[in-house]
Amino acid sequence: NIWNTSSINQQGGITTGQVVIDVAAARHLDERTASALNSQLMDKKLSKMIVVSTLGDGEASKFGVEIANYLLSRGFDVRKNVGNFLVPEYSSGLHIKQTDGGEVYIYVGSRL
Repeated sequence: NIWNTSSINQQGGITTGQVVIDVAAARHLDERTASALNSQLMDKKLSKMIVVSTLGDGEASKFGVEIANYLLSRGFDVRKNVGNFLVPEYSSGLHIKQTDGGEVYIYVGSRL
């Protein structure tokens, strides 16, 4: 993406006329990730699945919705509303954690 900027009454420093922001493509549930989810979750199919994403990360939230919809289509018991979290150790990537109560949390962090 290219964004044109202008500086008004700036003194010193560098005034840019053009800013290039490298935005990586959004993640989508591909065959490899779907297969990995299936193999990791198949023995937990009767558990309630809760998909959450990094707070304030729209890309992670959309990817989480894709994952939740996919699991629903495969017959998993998934909470429909994807929530948000602030857990530093899960802030990037994809993590699966089962609670002592049997619920399975799928943490969708930011892109790596």
